[in-house]
Amino acid sequence: PTLGAQVARAAALAEVRGPAAAVDALLPLATKAVDYQPWWAVMASMHARTGDKPFAERAYDRAAALSTDQPTRGYLLSERRLLST
Repeated sequence: PTLGAQVARAAALAEVRGPAAAVDALLPLATKAVDYQPWWAVMASMHARTGDKPFAERAYDRAAALSTDQPTRGYLLSERRLLST
């Protein structure tokens, strides 16, 4: 499967088995996903859902930095700001 398919599978897995299972599925992809924005976005969301705010903040920042369009960047940064409220 492609990297995108594996990231999508992990996101779907979170809905069935929870965010920790998604993180477990995403971690082995880390070296391939260093510059892959969807990986960072899903990791940010999963860590936010597990309560790991420090990692989620860093991951949202990285995902936003890798975003090539303003609406996506804005959404990711708004999700990051929600962690502080």
